[in-house]
Amino acid sequence: VLTVGQASLTVTANNQIRPYGATNPVLTASFTGFVNGENPSVLSGVPVLSTTAATNSPVGQYVITVTNGTLSSPNYTFTGFSNGVLTVAQALLTVSANNQFRLYGETNPVLTASFSGFVNNETTNVLSGAPALSTTATTNSPVGPYAITITNGTLSATNYAFAFSNGLLTVAQASLTVTANNQFRLYGATNPIFTATVNGFVNGENSSVLSGTPSLTTSATTNSPVGPYPIVPTNG
Repeated sequence: VLTVGQASLTVTANNQIRPYGATNPVLTASFTGFVNGENPSVLSGVPVLSTTAATNSPVGQYVITVTNGTLSSPNYTFTGFSNGVLTVAQALLTVSANNQFRLYGETNPVLTASFSGFVNNETTNVLSGAPALSTTATTNSPVGPYAITITNGTLSATNYAFAFSNGLLTVAQASLTVTANNQFRLYGATNPIFTATVNGFVNGENSSVLSGTPSLTTSATTNSPVGPYPIVPTNG
């Protein structure tokens, strides 16, 4: 009598990887030991694959356990079950420098950042340290946009990696007040030369940084009767 016994198959849980906060991928298995050019189509049932890793499990490696489950075959026996590993990798947080605005001559505002990409209802309380934020703009930097550069600084988190997005500091024009100087003349005289005072300069500057002149007008003429007349300044 020649007895043909079942060939032996090894069932191996396939290694998997996912980010922190994501659901587990579908757990799968591979088979080794088929003969006669056969493949898993000759098997019925499926192995049972499980892991202790949950959505909120921290970064690390977790065993994927494989057992027989309902797996069967007339020509094969399952003599080897090899566990796999599910790797939970860091989720990705985007750290963005917040855009800022200030006037020419002012000091820079406090530079701040925003975070997006938290999972499991987490917030910044899972982070330690802080990103480094900087800009080349100084008090006397001229009007224009300036990059706010953001880097890792001391920022760290067990379950998150970081991507960084720069922001923009806009330096806008400071505001000057142009005031027509009060004047006096006698009835019948021609109007004096009108002048103006400019207030609001910053950085120790004065009217030398201006070009052109304001327009100063009044309705008073040589034959205007005694009384006050507005001197109206416009941009000119």
